[in-house]
Amino acid sequence: MISTPGDIIYASSPGTGIEALSCVSDFHFGTHIHDGHVIWLNSAGGEHFSVKGDSDILQPGSVSVIEPGVAHTNHPCEGSGRHLRSLYLAPDFFSRVAQIFIGIPDTINLPTATYHDEVSWRELLNLHEAVVSGQEQLVTEQFVVSLFTRLWRNTTAVQRSSGQSVRCTNKRFSQLAEVLHSDPAQSHTLSQLAELAGCTEHYVIRLFKKHCGISPHAYLVQLRLEKARRLLGADVSIADAAFRSGFADQSHLTRKFKERYGLTPGRYVNL
Repeated sequence: MISTPGDIIYASSPGTGIEALSCVSDFHFGTHIHDGHVIWLNSAGGEHFSVKGDSDILQPGSVSVIEPGVAHTNHPCEGSGRHLRSLYLAPDFFSRVAQIFIGIPDTINLPTATYHDEVSWRELLNLHEAVVSGQEQLVTEQFVVSLFTRLWRNTTAVQRSSGQSVRCTNKRFSQLAEVLHSDPAQSHTLSQLAELAGCTEHYVIRLFKKHCGISPHAYLVQLRLEKARRLLGADVSIADAAFRSGFADQSHLTRKFKERYGLTPGRYVNL
């Protein structure tokens, strides 16, 4: 695929658990989360982004990693001629990577970090182009092995130097987030969540605001959107994807989907 001014393009690589976003529009991605890791860069212009209240500008040559469930927002710097490139990784992606590296599925986590490394930046750009242009799986997998060997080394070095990850370690929040992740389509009440966490309803709201910057319901909507996007990618109809991900109807999904991803579900499935 080739981007033209104003375009937002999503493309997936079957069998790899990777979806690529290519955005050359001025679309502002409001506060959101992902259910898997996101690794992204700008190949043109600067990208202003915020992660849990900390802001920075991502320039060409730098790479950013965002962990699942970490709220962030991003938009192009004014007059920067943006080309944002993101790789959305399936929740089980690193289990597949571990299978490639060590022969058995295992849990690998890249911490949220931003660093300047032009070699990784170039490898990430090559992987992104392979996904967007629809190259065969073998080509994409070769880029994966090369890239993630380097990313693992660099991001864990950043984590060691900082001594922490932005990912939440609060047990109550982690418990509630796990419940919401397990079935985003399910309805919840504040009283149910409070009972699960053994705290007050007011404290549940404070937990979500503190650890991800959004309300429990906003967090749940983000998870529903991610589920709907994956269902649409698996050729599920828009109406069925809306129902199975917990939206009231197709129009509700369409409105929220466009706000989040910059295009309608219909356009997304027809890319």
